[in-house]
Amino acid sequence: MFIVPFIYKVSNSNNINIHAINLLTIGGSNLWEEEIGSNLDKNILESNDMYRKGSIISLPNITLCEIDTDKTNIHDFYQWNELPLEDTNTFCWRNFYYFLGDKKESWLNIPSNEKISGNMISIIIQKIIESKTK
Repeated sequence: MFIVPFIYKVSNSNNINIHAINLLTIGGSNLWEEEIGSNLDKNILESNDMYRKGSIISLPNITLCEIDTDKTNIHDFYQWNELPLEDTNTFCWRNFYYFLGDKKESWLNIPSNEKISGNMISIIIQKIIESKTK
């Protein structure tokens, strides 16, 4: 099971909603993988000094969990752009942006061939946005 901690923020500029989503990745190209039976909060997130807020969002083989940025020291983690290109082992936050107009038209789509650990990034991002804008 892939565990995908994320941070979500939305802002509006010129009638366009800018969805900023940070996914915790391994080297920017892989997702964190754990066994299904583990207690997500206690055994996985909290043992790594991360704290969840809100409900878990489930996709096939993926568990999305929003991180509480007040309790979690985000600055203890690397940003993807701080790592050398060849680093594929370090946990880091990778930033994605999705732009939606007032009529829900997309201004910048994430390419459908963009994948992380074999999963389409556009589906992960869409699921997060859908859950946060209900």
